[in-house]
Amino acid sequence: MAETISFVGNICNGHYKLKIDLTVNQNLDSNTSNITAQIYLINDWALNISERNESQNYITIDGVKYNFATSAVTTTGVHLLATVNANSINHNTDGSKYINISCYFAITATISGTYYSNISANTTVTLPPIIMVSTLSFDTFTIGEICYINIAKANSDFTHTVTYCWGDTSESGLINNKGYKEVIAHRTNESVISWIPEEKLTGIYPNSASGIGTFICDTYNGNTKVGTKTYSFVCNFSGNIKPIITDFTAEIDNSHNNTANSFGICIQGISKVKLSCNATGANNSSIISYSISGGYTSSVTSMPYIGDAINQSGNVSFECVAVDSRNRKSQPCFTEIQVYSYSPPEISSFTVERDADDNSKINIKVIYSYSKLEDKNSASAVLYYKKSSETEWVQYGKILNDTLITLQGFKTEDSYNFKVVVTDTLLSRIQEERFISTIKVLLDFRAGGKGLGIGKIAESDSMEVGMPVKFMDSIYIYNSTGESYTLEDYIKLVVNNMEEIKYE
Repeated sequence: MAETISFVGNICNGHYKLKIDLTVNQNLDSNTSNITAQIYLINDWALNISERNESQNYITIDGVKYNFATSAVTTTGVHLLATVNANSINHNTDGSKYINISCYFAITATISGTYYSNISANTTVTLPPIIMVSTLSFDTFTIGEICYINIAKANSDFTHTVTYCWGDTSESGLINNKGYKEVIAHRTNESVISWIPEEKLTGIYPNSASGIGTFICDTYNGNTKVGTKTYSFVCNFSGNIKPIITDFTAEIDNSHNNTANSFGICIQGISKVKLSCNATGANNSSIISYSISGGYTSSVTSMPYIGDAINQSGNVSFECVAVDSRNRKSQPCFTEIQVYSYSPPEISSFTVERDADDNSKINIKVIYSYSKLEDKNSASAVLYYKKSSETEWVQYGKILNDTLITLQGFKTEDSYNFKVVVTDTLLSRIQEERFISTIKVLLDFRAGGKGLGIGKIAESDSMEVGMPVKFMDSIYIYNSTGESYTLEDYIKLVVNNMEEIKYE
């Protein structure tokens, strides 16, 4: 509440007065006063003076000098010369304060034959005392841990009520799960009070690892409340307030492959794994993501999770950590699943040879391996053949693994291609191809005289070589214009042309 104090100085038996009105506003929290001084010239005799600059006039309040300028005065009456503000004047620790005030106005006028340089006014003012309230001090708190609130008493006879507010505190107690307002200490005369913030407080802030609350300290002198102060405080949520995984499982997912699904086992490179996790947040927090490692590495926002085909074998383990809306992580939870090793069939040997005694017969043998998957998987080999000069393959049929077979009726003057395709139950397949030349002869002329076979029977109108060749002299190659190149130079020419094409 503001209070007004006035004092006056004069000359010429009061016909010219310097009046100062002081308005005092107090700040209880800072134990200070703000003073507004309004400076008036009051005259009932005529006066005609010009403007005065700042350097000519001043008022001193509690030792601080404030200069002020004034306008010209040409009439009688009450004239407001200036308004000066003196803020944050500190009171004594007991709330008391008196100040000296002096004001000087440079009238510099000759009145009735007498020269007056100034009008001044001086006084000592006792300001209204500020009734002090006690203050609190404390550190940052942690949920579930005992903490201490220190009360610096303004007076040893004062008592105090300390209340905490948390969240929505429009009413006392729990309000629709949104806030709390509860008394920690009621009219206590202790200088230190203890408090344990309960875990229930964390539920008001499901998306944060800490919260900000307010202390209200009411100071009483007897039964009279002399003042109230409020303080913000920070309360951290202890590390054990985190989500919990209640269940984490791994299941086979072969829904994309009917054959693998019928096996009922987890197969490396084919089966997928379905991970399911049940997790709950702590005190109203929500689960926002799951971090998966081990057999899969991924971060997902929901469960269940189905990864790609599992590329490991054996007892494959998975780890899951749940993360909540406070960015708190659960303890890791583990599960595992047995994955059977699998690889597509492999052909280790495929031999195709003309029979030494009867060149029209072909001896064939294939040796292959495959993943048996607990005897749920099988594999078979199918043989195909064709004349080398033809494009269509003829299917012979299945042949047994690591078993020699002999086929008849293959002309000695023809070359043949043979192909074996090994396929397992899961439809993985591999194939290899072999070539069988005609029977071996030293020299053969093709009918018509345009074909020559060396080491084999000629099958086309060209020179065919079916035996190792040794050249004892240079070999020349001629182009369409008749230019000749040694074989060595021709190879270099071809290679260089290929390099140029590559880097164009």
